[in-house]
Amino acid sequence: MQENILKQLEKISLVYGLSLIFLGSLSAIIFVGPLPSLLVLLFSSLFLLSSLIIFRLRRENSALLKACEKKLEESEKTFLSIINCTTDGMIVADDENKIIYVNNQFLEMWKIPSEVKNSKNALDFLPFLVEQLVAPESSKNWFKDLYLTDSPKTETINLKNERIFECLYFPFIIGENKRGRVLSFRDVTAKRKIETQKQLHMLFVRELIESFPSPMYYKSNKGIFLGCNVAFEQMVNLPREKIVGKSDFQVFALEHAEIMERSDRKLLSESGLQIFNLEIPSSNGALREYTFRKSLFKDFETRTSGIVGVILDITDQKRNERELSEAKNQLEYANKNLKQSMERSARLAMEAQSASMAKSQFLANMSHEIRTPMNGIVGMTWILAETNLSPDQRHFVETIKSCAEALLSIINDILDLSKIESGKFELERIPFNLKTLFESLYDMFWIRANEKNLRLKFSIGSDVHLKIVGDPGRLRQVFLNLLGNSFKFTEIGEISLKATLVSDDSLSTDVKFIISDTGIGIPAQKINQLFSPFTQVDSSLTRKHGGTGLGLSISQKLIGHMGSKISIQSEENKGTTFSFILSFKKQTAEQSKDLEIRGDLRGKRILIANETDPSKTILKDILASSNCFVSEAETLEKAQLSVQEAFERKEPLNAVIFSIDKWEDSLEKTAEVFKSNQLMKDLKLICITSLGNRGDALKFHKYGWDAFLTKPIEEFELLAILKTLFSEINSHVEGLILTKYSVAELKTSSPAILVVEDNSVNLQVAVAMLKKLGFRTETASNGLEAVEMLMEKEYDLVFMDIQMPVLDGYEATRRVRDPKNGAKNPQVKIIAMTANAMSGDREECLSAGMDDYISKPVNIKEMITMLKRTFPDFPINQPKAKENR
Repeated sequence: MQENILKQLEKISLVYGLSLIFLGSLSAIIFVGPLPSLLVLLFSSLFLLSSLIIFRLRRENSALLKACEKKLEESEKTFLSIINCTTDGMIVADDENKIIYVNNQFLEMWKIPSEVKNSKNALDFLPFLVEQLVAPESSKNWFKDLYLTDSPKTETINLKNERIFECLYFPFIIGENKRGRVLSFRDVTAKRKIETQKQLHMLFVRELIESFPSPMYYKSNKGIFLGCNVAFEQMVNLPREKIVGKSDFQVFALEHAEIMERSDRKLLSESGLQIFNLEIPSSNGALREYTFRKSLFKDFETRTSGIVGVILDITDQKRNERELSEAKNQLEYANKNLKQSMERSARLAMEAQSASMAKSQFLANMSHEIRTPMNGIVGMTWILAETNLSPDQRHFVETIKSCAEALLSIINDILDLSKIESGKFELERIPFNLKTLFESLYDMFWIRANEKNLRLKFSIGSDVHLKIVGDPGRLRQVFLNLLGNSFKFTEIGEISLKATLVSDDSLSTDVKFIISDTGIGIPAQKINQLFSPFTQVDSSLTRKHGGTGLGLSISQKLIGHMGSKISIQSEENKGTTFSFILSFKKQTAEQSKDLEIRGDLRGKRILIANETDPSKTILKDILASSNCFVSEAETLEKAQLSVQEAFERKEPLNAVIFSIDKWEDSLEKTAEVFKSNQLMKDLKLICITSLGNRGDALKFHKYGWDAFLTKPIEEFELLAILKTLFSEINSHVEGLILTKYSVAELKTSSPAILVVEDNSVNLQVAVAMLKKLGFRTETASNGLEAVEMLMEKEYDLVFMDIQMPVLDGYEATRRVRDPKNGAKNPQVKIIAMTANAMSGDREECLSAGMDDYISKPVNIKEMITMLKRTFPDFPINQPKAKENR
């Protein structure tokens, strides 16, 4: 409008100006003189006025335009800011697909590459959008149609990355003219997931209600049924369409509907859980009793939406309660009779227990009464063997000892069987080395094998873990029984004991033990009775082989307590094989340390208490030979007084050895007397008793004893226990009572000597001598075997025979001395022990690399002299007996 006015004014001004020019020129042409002043003034004023009006109007129009432009710019900025703040991705294009505007959300949602972001054509974005769809090829035309359509439209599209977009298209119209199109994308993935979860939840709830076996329903807070399950339909005998949308009065009888309506109002006002019982007739007219359990349910905004109810049919329960009550009355009556029967049974049980205790007491008494004289027999036999005896007398002594040991073995077997059958059997759990156990068994049986001319083979698989935890005493007992059985029934061939790995992990190992022989075998029909006590395969009066038949029965029961079973395979005249698999825990790092008995008994003060039987002399001789100070006390009270006086003299006792042959209360009382005295806390208590049996270590440990031995006494066992108690390793075995089995697992500090001898009798003599003097021994039957053993292990000394099969002593020595052959200690001291006593024999031995020479028959004094030169610091046990005449 203003623009038109300005244009009109410009025209007027132009006319006025042209008129003025025209009149001025005309006055100069037509009139000879100038126009009248009034006319000139009039035209001049009009021209000036029109110029001023035009200038003012132009000035106002310019300011107005600037204000409009500023407002428009601010509006555009506001609009763009609003679009960029929205979470929707938007793109605006004109009819020619030229981009008018695209926001950052659109570019980020669709991951538009940077090289395309600045494109001015909206169709350039289309390939990147289509490629991200679940089915790009089938969606391409659809997306393009949506992109180019002129009608408003809303679509849902799925992307490959599992996102879901809602796409809104609408035309961009100003006035009545379409100027372009707008596409808006909104990420509705989370919304759709929530909706899906809600749908799944509702479906789950609906299915849960439907599958619930008891009638179930839910109502609005206005009392209108919203849903129910099949069980509810069956209860009210109405289809669901006649229940949903109805009230209680349209579903139940009036009296029941009123009760439920009142309970609903109360529940809505008080909330919580509501429970009440109600009798309602069933479809066949019979009354059934129900328990109603109702509570409120809320919507997603925690507003109360209605009531949910579960109905339990307790008709059968109530009937059962009535029947139970009747049964209870009958039971009370029966209980009276049962009580009388139980009282009668209790009396019988007490009588049986008394009989069992009497049996146990009898066995313990028998153990004591038999072991005590047996201890005297064995002890006196030992003393007698140390005296000057003729060969016949020595044979008689050995026979007495052998018979006493056999009798003691039978007594132990009977006691073991009784203990196992009475349920008083316990297994020990102590660390031991399987190789040590095998070596001790080999030492016991190799002489017997030589006497019968049998091959004896013991082997442990290279993959078997040796340092394990178990009951070595009981395992040793099983091996003794099974190997003894093999020796009894084998005359030619061989006997073997093998250990092989079954399975292994970081904490435990399973080992299979196999005992085989080439004996007479067992008939198939007699195998089943093999493990029955007091039963033998040959039970005839003329049977060749002796025995009680207890060994195998006890072995099977022991292995059963260890969690396994002995299997047997046998064939007549071809031999028998026993096998079983045991599981052991592996020793911990602390348990598996190689320990040595380093205790020195010289100067130790030891008190012998309560010792009145003949073994007192044996104990005194054993301790005196080890340079101990020995004192005696006849009673517990005198022993306590002697210990107290020794502390007061500042000459404290180191150990007290009790010989106790009373009952268990004495064992506990004796240990308590000394352990409760703070001054005597370091005093070692050793119990020697005829009461103790195999497996009693746990009992003695509980009472507080440091060690215990059963009679008869073995010198090596007693000294090993004393040395261990006084040694630095005692801290490592703390928590375990010392027995002959636990000390057998400790390496002694005595030197290890290898005896190489092919003659079995000479070998027995040499080994017996060395063991008597306190040395450890291992044996080899020829030079080649000796070389192989020296390549595997270090020895402190070798006694080497000269004339041997396979490889003689000279060549064996040369191979040991040669460093190329890989002996552990090529410089080990080797002493020739040979019957070659001719001139030059000594020199030949020395030239072969031997260190010394001793001739056969070996004189014990000469051997002691030679050993003292080799081991000057080792306390050699000096024999006290005189030489035989």
